[in-house]
Amino acid sequence: MDEPPPKPITRSAPASLALAAASSTTESAGSAVTWSKSVNGMLALKTVTRVRPDLVLLDIMMPDIDGVSVCRYIKVNVNIVQPPIVIMMTGLNDRDHIMDSIKAGADEYLVK
Repeated sequence: MDEPPPKPITRSAPASLALAAASSTTESAGSAVTWSKSVNGMLALKTVTRVRPDLVLLDIMMPDIDGVSVCRYIKVNVNIVQPPIVIMMTGLNDRDHIMDSIKAGADEYLVK
């Protein structure tokens, strides 16, 4: 029996973590999850457009394009038929950032 393809997940992280763009597949309990890391907003957008993930974890503070702008683009991009769930994961806990994220289409906002 053919297994369904793994569900992609994209996570963006600030460059200060010195993460290289990477991709991996993790298998657990008979199912596979593919994940990708992007060091900036532009790479996150390219990854989302290419792999069409079910879930995207975004930090607000990223080089080049902030996470709120990335979220907004993901949610309104006509090339993405089924927009992924977007969870903002950030150290910013002020009302303005939370409201900006929700208005941009974030499905959830978690403070690190």
